[in-house]
Parts: sequence; C-alpha cells; structure tokens
Amino acid sequence: MSGELAFCELRTKQVVNVIDGKCLGRVCDIIFSRHSSKILGFIVPGESALRIFRRREDLFIPFEKVCKIGIDVILVELTAGVCAKKLLEIQGAGL
Repeated sequence: MSGELAFCELRTKQVVNVIDGKCLGRVCDIIFSRHSSKILGFIVPGESALRIFRRREDLFIPFEKVCKIGIDVILVELTAGVCAKKLLEIQGAGL
C-alpha cells in the first residue's frame, strides 16, 4: 500500500477506538487548517437513532489521535472528552 490515500478510500474505513474497542463509524469529513494546510482531524457522524427529532452531534477525531490507518480500519486512541474539547478549540480559532 502506498503512502497516499484518497478521501473516497478513507470514507470506506471503519473508525475503531483502541481504548474500548468501540466502532465509531466512518469518516464523513476532514478538517484542514487554512493557515498551515495540515489535517487537523476527521469528523465521524454522531449517534442518533431518530435524526428527524434530535440534532446529531458529530464526533471530531484529532489527527494526532490516529494510531494507524489500515486496509479496512482506522485505529484511534480516544479518551473521554478529548473530542469535544478539541472541536471547541477549533471552532473558537475560526479554522
């Protein structure tokens, strides 16, 4: 496997947290920094059984929390609260 990866390939991979083994879903978006042109992280759709009645909370996964991008899966190491905190920092910075 080469070092390059297209977004369409990334979207097909399941994201799994190595801390608890939970499957978080698939990547639906990538967040870049306008200033440094670096990837800041991925967005995975949040859980919501009835999206019509309830707003979906998307999950932000900081790029530094990605352990490995494999053929079928993306392994991440997430502890409680790290995603919400980082997303608030990014939104506050206007990126």
